[in-house]
Amino acid sequence: RAEVELYEMLAKALPDAWVVWYSRPWLGLTSTGAEKDGEADFIVAHPDRGYLSLEVKGGAISFDPASDRWSSRDREGIIHPIKNPIAQARGSKYQILDKLKAARGWRERRIRIRHGVIFPDCIVPPQALGADSPREIFCDATEVRADLRGWIERRLGRPDPAERETPLGTAGIELLNQ
Repeated sequence: RAEVELYEMLAKALPDAWVVWYSRPWLGLTSTGAEKDGEADFIVAHPDRGYLSLEVKGGAISFDPASDRWSSRDREGIIHPIKNPIAQARGSKYQILDKLKAARGWRERRIRIRHGVIFPDCIVPPQALGADSPREIFCDATEVRADLRGWIERRLGRPDPAERETPLGTAGIELLNQ
C-alpha cells in the first residue's frame, strides 16, 4: 500500500524530466560469487542530476540501536521485523550502478548517485540514527505530504564538478530503462 501511494505522489510531485521506476529488480553477486536477488523499491532519475535509490517502509517504524534491529507496526498493531532499510537502499544504489557500468554503450564516467529511505506513515526523529543514517537520508510523513519534490531534489542534489561528477544524460536514462 505505502509503495503504490508513494508512486502516485511521485508522479504528481515531479516534473516530466524525472523518471520513476517502481520495484526495480536486480541480480547481483556476493563476494564469493553466489547470485543474490534484490530489488529497489524505487529508482528516481533525472538526466541532469543522476539517480536516487529509495526504500519505502510503511507502518510505524522502530529502530533499536542496541540490537541494530528494525521493525514495523501495522494497522492492527502487529509488529513485524523488517530488513535494515538503509542497507537495502544503499545496496540497490550500487547494484544498479554496477549494471550501468556493465551495459553496452556506457562510457566510463562518474555520475551522482544517492540513496534514501521514505517512511510515509511516521515521523523520523530530528537526529541521526547512526553514522550511516544522518537525518537527511530520511523522508517522513510530514515531508512526503508537504515537500516530496523538495526532499528528492535536496537528497539527490546536482553533479559536483569538483568531484568530477557528470550528468547522467538521456543515454544514462535509456540504460536505466533496460
